[in-house]
Amino acid sequence: MQIVRWGSERDHGSSSTVFEPPSAKWNHINKVVEMRDTFVPDFNTNANHNWEVSVNLRELHIMIDAVADALHSEMFGEGNAALIAKEMSPSLTSLLRLATICSQYLENK
Repeated sequence: MQIVRWGSERDHGSSSTVFEPPSAKWNHINKVVEMRDTFVPDFNTNANHNWEVSVNLRELHIMIDAVADALHSEMFGEGNAALIAKEMSPSLTSLLRLATICSQYLENK
């Protein structure tokens, strides 16, 4: 995961850092997916930091929609459809499992 920052008033270019690879876990108390990395180099000093990025379910939904929309639109034109399909195919089992569990849960409510 790459995080990029730049100035909002005085843009002196962008700086970035990379989580290699981020670990992810579900935080049931805050209802978010937490991705963590330790000893990540600072953007512009020699310091290192521990990072945690939290993604709530609405934000996760937005990300999944963005990938699905990109794949759908690029299937019918020039683009990265093959790359997206190849990279996302390992996640299909988890996405189908999620869809099945959600469907069963909603049927029983």
